[in-house]
Amino acid sequence: MDKDLKKLISETITETFVTAPEKLIERGTREIQYDICPHCKTEIHERHEYTEDGGVSWRHSDCKGLIARPETPLEEINGWLRPYVKESRIQRQEARQELGYAPLPSDEPGGTMAAVNTTNLSTEAVNDVAENEESKPVGARDYARFANDMMNFVNASNVPLKVTVTEFTAKAGDVHSVKSYIVRVENG
Repeated sequence: MDKDLKKLISETITETFVTAPEKLIERGTREIQYDICPHCKTEIHERHEYTEDGGVSWRHSDCKGLIARPETPLEEINGWLRPYVKESRIQRQEARQELGYAPLPSDEPGGTMAAVNTTNLSTEAVNDVAENEESKPVGARDYARFANDMMNFVNASNVPLKVTVTEFTAKAGDVHSVKSYIVRVENG
């Protein structure tokens, strides 16, 4: 095949695909994370949380429920930004101390709920607290049910995961009980 014939074939094919009315779609994937209010179970949109006490406690503006948010660990922040984040955290702590506010929880593990002021909560009415833990592998693009089919965990990633759900049940009196869950996800 000579050069001119190859060029003519290439141009014809390109022109045919460019002018075709129906084209094959391209498929893309994206992961979007967003925060859900633990009280009203709706998305916490940007600027939908507020504080009345200088950042000691935060509330969801839609339902007025008390919420806590952990600080991002420094290891998850880009290296070039870390010194500035460290300095701003120190300055914020100093400013809170000068204003007489309680210090914010540190960015060490286990401090996620330390921002919630629980000093006025009574635990005298709680009779019993039960704990139940369930662990299962969840394959890529698969799901698994936990807590007696009360919770459905969907793995939308391409990686198999190991999911552990810990259920806490607090009983107050003979009639009232409250359940809460902690979900831990690890690479399977």
